[in-house]
This record gives sequence, structure tokens and C-alpha cells, in this order.
Amino acid sequence: MRERESMMTRMRQNDDDSTTIQWRECENAMAKMRKDDSRMTTMRQYDNTMATVR
Repeated sequence: MRERESMMTRMRQNDDDSTTIQWRECENAMAKMRKDDSRMTTMRQYDNTMATVR
């Protein structure tokens, strides 16, 4: 499932009890994963009651 909010794309993957959310910034209709001051990629992994942010 993909949802667009301004220039951001949120992707969700559901796997039994865990959920991974990836944020990607889209530029010119191509998703590029970048990690700097203005563009960051955040990955969150949920497992029961624990959350890991990378």
C-alpha cells in the first residue's frame, strides 16, 4: 500500500505481528533513498510492544 503526502511516499509491509514502515522521498517520480541534513530515510520496525528506529 502506498500513500503520497506532498513529496513523501510511505510504504507499509505487514508480516504477521511485525510492521515495517519506510519513508522515501520522491524526486521526479523516482524513489531515492538518501540520508543527509535535508533528506532522511527512517525505518521503523514494530514487534509486539517493542519499536526500533533506524
